Amino acid sequence: MDETKNIFSNTDFDQHRQIEILKRSQRLAGITAWEYNIPSGLLSWINADGNISSLNLEKKFLLNAEALFGGINKEDIARLEKVLNELVQGNISTVEYRLKDINGSQYYRCSFGVDMDDNGAETIISGTLQNVSDFKKTANNFVQVREAFHPGKMLENSGTGKTHLNKEEALVKMLDQYDALLEKIFENSIDYIIAFGKDLSISAWNRKCEEKTGLLKPDVLGKHVLEVFPGNDGELLLNDLNRALEGEHIHREENSGEYDGIFEMLISPLTGEDGFVFGVLCISHDLTVIKNVSNKLVELNHSLKHKNEQLEQSNNELASFSYVASHDLQEPLRKIQTFTSRIMEKEYHSLSPQGTEYFKRMDLAAKRMQTLIDDLLTFSRANTQPKNFKEVDLNQILEEVKSEIKDTIDEKNAMIISDGLPVACVISFQFHQLIENLLLNALKYHKPGIPPQITITCSLYEGSNDDLLEDTYYKIDFRDNGIGFEQQYHKKIFELFQRLHGKSEYPGSGLGLAICKRIMQNHKGAITATGVPGEGATFTLYLPV
Repeated sequence: MDETKNIFSNTDFDQHRQIEILKRSQRLAGITAWEYNIPSGLLSWINADGNISSLNLEKKFLLNAEALFGGINKEDIARLEKVLNELVQGNISTVEYRLKDINGSQYYRCSFGVDMDDNGAETIISGTLQNVSDFKKTANNFVQVREAFHPGKMLENSGTGKTHLNKEEALVKMLDQYDALLEKIFENSIDYIIAFGKDLSISAWNRKCEEKTGLLKPDVLGKHVLEVFPGNDGELLLNDLNRALEGEHIHREENSGEYDGIFEMLISPLTGEDGFVFGVLCISHDLTVIKNVSNKLVELNHSLKHKNEQLEQSNNELASFSYVASHDLQEPLRKIQTFTSRIMEKEYHSLSPQGTEYFKRMDLAAKRMQTLIDDLLTFSRANTQPKNFKEVDLNQILEEVKSEIKDTIDEKNAMIISDGLPVACVISFQFHQLIENLLLNALKYHKPGIPPQITITCSLYEGSNDDLLEDTYYKIDFRDNGIGFEQQYHKKIFELFQRLHGKSEYPGSGLGLAICKRIMQNHKGAITATGVPGEGATFTLYLPV
């Protein structure tokens, strides 16, 4: 109060100047000042626009809110009259009420005070009146938004259900929370955020900037951009900031030598409601990791493209080999076999015993060569021919294979037992080859003197490992009572040209099981083997359902 008296007692602030200041303040706040002289019944007021008006009222209207404030909302009359009645006790009160006018229902805030004479009787009631409709609407909007996300959290006291904040207080609280949220977002952003004033001094500096530069916020606030960012980086940033002050929005990438990285820069002018630029916001996003990964992907794509070209060339060479194997190699081989057969038929008695033996061995070698060529062709076709999948009854394929190898089955006196195979989506001719190879493998490696017995069973299997990528499979077991094998070789037997026995004991190319593995890979499945020497082996197919 003393400071106020000193200000207004200054000669520069004469009475006329004081009145002008008060009028200006009243106009800016949109406040109407009023006064009611009880003895005379005169009600006077000064509107926010400075116009002075007066009205004679009888004292009986003083405590009649409806008469005093015509058009008041009926729900607010009782509350307003209570405040008017409290005036006789000399209290200063503030009340809000709704008044209907040409613009609809408006909110007003009214303050009351009373002056007493020497005998304690009220003489003058004075106060202010302010239209707070816009503020109330804003408060209501914020409260509705808040209530939409957190019902009852703002205006209810937890556990009581009673309101402890009015809507204006709720608005203030929400704005405080909003500021706190913005501050938290600003400080914990993964981007580097800096704000500059119009003089290009730093006005905001988040935690990410501190981590990157090692400069704390108190050390940089108020400093010019070139004080904090010297050298070429600073000069480039200064140029961008000056462009932003002219209203330009800048988006670019920067290779920073100072901070060893690649950054995406977003530099935008900060403007007020009047449209004038008062600063610049700079957001920098570190693209170093992304760019390194992107460059690595480009390199990998080039490498993959090169490997694909090599693979295509390899496939073309394989196709050429298949053609040569199926035509050029087999033609002379057939001639060798033909001439060998004719010599053995027509010149057999003219040959010495040693010559006869040589021709027999040559015939066997030619047959082995024929088998090898046929198996190589089968292996290559399993990877190069079109993969036409269709629903097939595997029982039908099994019966077709058994019919084709019936002579071998009868010769070995073998028994093949199947409890029923499913209908599955397969490449028909490949699965035919697969079943044939497994049956012939079991028939070949039987125990001498014991008729082969092959049992085929099927069940559902759910699981996954490095070889199984789907969720559910048909698990098809081919179990035999043959010679078996050591379990340590359970992977080796599926490799190309790998044999566990000499070719004199068990003839073959060493490609049969490799073909089976390739066929199961084509079906996105797998094949495994378990063996016990002298007891037999089990080959298991995992075929996606």
